[in-house]
Amino acid sequence: MTRERVAVSYSPDVNRCRAMQVTGAARERMKSMKHTDRLIACAATITLASCGGGGGGSGQQYAIGGTVRGLSGSGLVLQSTVAGTLTVSSDGPFQFPTAVAIGTSYTVSVRTQPANPSQTCAASGATASGTVSGANVANVEITCSAVANAARFVYVTNRGSNDISGYRIDNATGALTAMNGSPFPTGVSPTWLTLHPSGNFAYVSNGGANTITAYAIDATSGGLTPIGGAPVLVRPFSSVEYPISPVVIDPSGNLAIVGNSNARIVGDAQPDNLDVYHIDTASGALVPVAGSPFSTNSPFPDFVAVDPAGKFVYAFDYITRVGVGGLSIASFAIDPTAGTVTAVSGSPFGPFQAYPQCYGLAPNGKFIYGYHRRHRPGLHRQRDNRHSHCRSDSLVCK
Repeated sequence: MTRERVAVSYSPDVNRCRAMQVTGAARERMKSMKHTDRLIACAATITLASCGGGGGGSGQQYAIGGTVRGLSGSGLVLQSTVAGTLTVSSDGPFQFPTAVAIGTSYTVSVRTQPANPSQTCAASGATASGTVSGANVANVEITCSAVANAARFVYVTNRGSNDISGYRIDNATGALTAMNGSPFPTGVSPTWLTLHPSGNFAYVSNGGANTITAYAIDATSGGLTPIGGAPVLVRPFSSVEYPISPVVIDPSGNLAIVGNSNARIVGDAQPDNLDVYHIDTASGALVPVAGSPFSTNSPFPDFVAVDPAGKFVYAFDYITRVGVGGLSIASFAIDPTAGTVTAVSGSPFGPFQAYPQCYGLAPNGKFIYGYHRRHRPGLHRQRDNRHSHCRSDSLVCK
């Protein structure tokens, strides 16, 4: 008996065998067969080059994939235990490029989280693992969500060069990359930088000029653009001897408050040394509220704090009176509508321990903590770097 050779291939899209090449007398017989008879002949052929068919031949390969939802960042990389890795750039279907055989067990997970903005992506536990069973896997669900309080940008004030260095943060590695346009120009001797709660604006206290420079922050690049042209002059002052305080913003984002250590001294007190501004939440511009500046009376309000509820503001004065050492704390109630502040009964309070370095307000608003360094004998007040500026020895309340 003479055997005849038929070469066939499996066509997964229609789930049937196709005669690709037939030799000898079988060619003529196959031509005359009906479609179903050809399938029977295909299955019964002694020598087959390739045939998957309904029996699930071991040579067939299937892809693993699914759907990504909620992705807005970049750099998401998925990995499979059997199909390699895949970089995903947008929402929608995905499929690993390497196909696997039927019966293969797999698990899909996130190898690299997306950044800019930072997100956390995860595979659904119900669909992340399985076994390939004769068809492409398309039910793996990857869901992405925003990372709470993820930092994207870093800004550093440079007092010597009168500018700000800006960097972008890689939240996966922590690496910093300089922004386009950095460094950004400021006023004279920028000392402090404060970010608006919205993340849309930044305010720099220029210690060498008694001014505040306001900036709009580019949400994508982090670049800084000055608001309103010239910096805002913190008044009154007769000369610039000491840096103004950091700008403090109330929780609503509507008020900006700054202590003015260069306000004039009257007798043993310092009136008009607390400036309060309305913040235009659309543009970020600063406009003095009615009645500003206000008075702590105790000299040199180096730091200012607003309680978490936005009801009170505290000014930490370097001394109680001219010639009288010891920290003094002035307390004011905030009118949330007008933005004005009114001294509470008994304010200012003190004197407390002399010559504070830094302050912290407890998150519940019930306690104030201070850090003190031993004061050098005979020194009344150092100029410029008169305290630590809350560097490595600062007090942090979280």
